[in-house]
Amino acid sequence: MIVNWNLFRHSSKLPHAIACAALACGACILLAGCSKQNASNSDVVDTGGGAAGGADVVAIVNDQTVTSAEFYDTLQHYVPSQVPGFPQNPALAQPAGRIALQNLIINSLTIQLARDNNVPVTQAALDASYADNKMLQEAQVTMPFEQILEQQGYTQQQYENEVLAPNVAQVNLLSKTITVTPEELQASYKSDIGLYTIPASVHVRRIACSSKQEAQNIYNGIKAGAPLSQFAPQNIASDDAGGNPEDVTDIARWINVDQPAPGLSAVSKEMQNAKSGDTLQPMQIQGQWWVMQVVQVRPRQVIPFSQVQDLVRINLVRQKSGQQGQNQFQGALMQYMQKAAIKINLLQYQSLAAQIHDAGMPEPSTPITAPPPAPSPAAATNTPSNTQ
Repeated sequence: MIVNWNLFRHSSKLPHAIACAALACGACILLAGCSKQNASNSDVVDTGGGAAGGADVVAIVNDQTVTSAEFYDTLQHYVPSQVPGFPQNPALAQPAGRIALQNLIINSLTIQLARDNNVPVTQAALDASYADNKMLQEAQVTMPFEQILEQQGYTQQQYENEVLAPNVAQVNLLSKTITVTPEELQASYKSDIGLYTIPASVHVRRIACSSKQEAQNIYNGIKAGAPLSQFAPQNIASDDAGGNPEDVTDIARWINVDQPAPGLSAVSKEMQNAKSGDTLQPMQIQGQWWVMQVVQVRPRQVIPFSQVQDLVRINLVRQKSGQQGQNQFQGALMQYMQKAAIKINLLQYQSLAAQIHDAGMPEPSTPITAPPPAPSPAAATNTPSNTQ
């Protein structure tokens, strides 16, 4: 049985602070960005090398290139979007390589559009965005952010270039015509403090059993002094169900005890007074009997304004720009795409250039940065009926 890890996503509003900032491209990745409008050329991030040919070049996009290394890296990280009717309707199927190359070209054009409008993506902006993503992911996941990226096959540079750079470009373009004062930032932070609060949470390890008696026997063994790891071979959860492939007993997401998922209310009540090292009585969760041991207890935390002021700024920019601002961005990008000089060197994908010029392609997809098999931030929470 595969455990429904949607249950273990804490219901803190904190991820929403970043989800609100994911603009225009339908990104479900957690993001944050800032801009240097008068950055020096040495700090401006380009999308690739100069527009030169060669066997290593998959596509040329205006004055930038997409290399074969970038293309194959993106293919490794590609996660299909949810397309209505697919896979039931085979006509909607698209080769992963075509979608990956499409995303690379559109991302390159988005970054170029910001550069040509004097709000370029800078390395400083990417570093700040990376730090924000790290902070927010680690508010939900017990593993270090670097370990999450490694599991997804990313280096920090790949993650910044493939995921963060186009989103920073979008925010920069929206910010160009929006003024946000320091007073407005402070007022927004105080009024929406729940967005920047990490709930009281617990990190646990568990042994999943097929029967209550088996779970009770393991619980008794742990209470008698045996380590939980001694019973790991009896764990019937799938090896990657906890999101930590290095420890099959580890649940790699913090469990929210302030606002528990409906199916975990009984578990959360037991955890409210738990301490590190405590072992909880067996509980039935999704048809399995779990014995859980508390690894760490984390109290509720309000993130200081100094650490989230750019996230506050992004939310304010989005609020002020509204749907009209996003439509204007989309329109500007469409015009830029139609005028772009695009050459594709892979025969099977050469029709992409005309498709992009016609602005008739679907929105680009972005990889999901969460430890497998945890859901994307946009995933709905499902509650099993047999949870007690």
